[in-house]
Amino acid sequence: MSEAYSPNSLAAKIKRRFVRYGARRPVTLPPNFSRVSFSFDDFPRSAGEAGARIVESFGYRATYYVATGFQDDENHLGPLWTKDDLARVAEAGHEIGCHTHGHIDCNNSSLADVEAEAQRNEEALRAAGYDGPLRSFAFPYGETSLGAKSSLAKRYSTLRSVWPGVNRGSIDCAYLRATGLDGGADGVARARAQIADVKQNGGWLIFYGHDVRAQHSEWGASERELEEVVEAVAEAGLKVSTVGDVAKSIISEEALRAR
Repeated sequence: MSEAYSPNSLAAKIKRRFVRYGARRPVTLPPNFSRVSFSFDDFPRSAGEAGARIVESFGYRATYYVATGFQDDENHLGPLWTKDDLARVAEAGHEIGCHTHGHIDCNNSSLADVEAEAQRNEEALRAAGYDGPLRSFAFPYGETSLGAKSSLAKRYSTLRSVWPGVNRGSIDCAYLRATGLDGGADGVARARAQIADVKQNGGWLIFYGHDVRAQHSEWGASERELEEVVEAVAEAGLKVSTVGDVAKSIISEEALRAR
């Protein structure tokens, strides 16, 4: 069983501030662009079962950022993904995205290790039977160095962080902002406020979660909490797309082929 890790050193916090402004992959969203994406990190089985069921019940699809080293394992997020989970989620039309294989902290690892982990993650997904596109990446823990950010931006169409907020105006597709689905009632209220913001002011709101179960982790949500957020998006009339599908609509074909 893997233990929870939190990258909270002073050095990590300092690097985090600098990385937001370097190695950017800028794209300007039109003023009237409004979109919501749901994503799940690490791929706990509950996200592929309860999470997928809730998102699908509204006709939506999500992006699953898979850390392949977690296959058939269990940790603080509960039981983790299996080949059957991967196949079912992909066949249902959800996007399969990438973490690093061992869920390493990209801010606290060498560039060679980050690149090797990204490659290993893709190879393991293929070995698990997935043969679709791999265009989206999320930094484990939301952490990265400038070197890793620059390198991974050449490999994937988008890189997602955990820097909270709405992507609006000139956005960085190598460091997309995202809002956690954790926090219980306070988290649901935060999500509702951002949904209202996007409805009024436009932008791309990306939600990310982990486990979806009654006794969830600190980073997870209950089924009811997730349903409340998805329902609020539906009531607001906002369009929902996977991260990869939004990328295809805002990034030029030439840039997408640059991977």
